[in-house]
Amino acid sequence: MCMVTIWATGASKRSMTGPAEAAYVVNSLVKPASVIASHANEEATKNGKVRAGTKTKKFAKMANMPVHVPLSGNTMEFDASGKCVNGC
Repeated sequence: MCMVTIWATGASKRSMTGPAEAAYVVNSLVKPASVIASHANEEATKNGKVRAGTKTKKFAKMANMPVHVPLSGNTMEFDASGKCVNGC
């Protein structure tokens, strides 16, 4: 299984999920084979690489499975077990 996580932070953080909470969910509860991570309103990548200091980078460091980021114009393909096999 591959899972897409989307988290957000804002003025009201009561119901928001940050990088640590999202990592807990995927590591302890859902346990997917891989994750496509996305954060609303964050320029997470530059030149195809995750930028240092971003929430996406923090999440990727805490996740215990491969974390992939969506890139414009790039199609990722996953097999039935959730492993990225193309465009990773």
